[in-house]
Amino acid sequence: MGTEAIMEEDLQRNTNHLLHRLGLTANYRGYFYVSYGIVLCAKEQERLLLVTKGKEGSTAFWREHQVSRPGFPVEAIDTTGAGDTFCGCCLHHILEWGLKNLDEERLGEMLSFANAAAGLVTTRKGALRSMPEEAEVRRLLANR
Repeated sequence: MGTEAIMEEDLQRNTNHLLHRLGLTANYRGYFYVSYGIVLCAKEQERLLLVTKGKEGSTAFWREHQVSRPGFPVEAIDTTGAGDTFCGCCLHHILEWGLKNLDEERLGEMLSFANAAAGLVTTRKGALRSMPEEAEVRRLLANR
């Protein structure tokens, strides 16, 4: 078995273990583009898990919901700042709507916006001044 296959197997095993420890029942299958996962914990110990999959999009696990949204096709030149942009957009959405109000529709909106913004960041060189304006993200969303 090659190094890449071993890494994918480890990633799948570790992700399944993490989801199990978080009390999430969703199965992790076929996502080998995961760059990282983020766990946000509320005071009530509820957990939101966000898994980014680069150009393949992202998935959110929240309560009984599992929501995925695809990435946006862009001409990527530099991925620096894409993860930070994704996190920032998700946090903005959570602060605007609150954890308690996250349903499948809101999770989908959050992921779509964060994916679009992160995709736009990859079309620019470097991290400084690469964060898109909200209007630019909305235009990309409207053109999908």
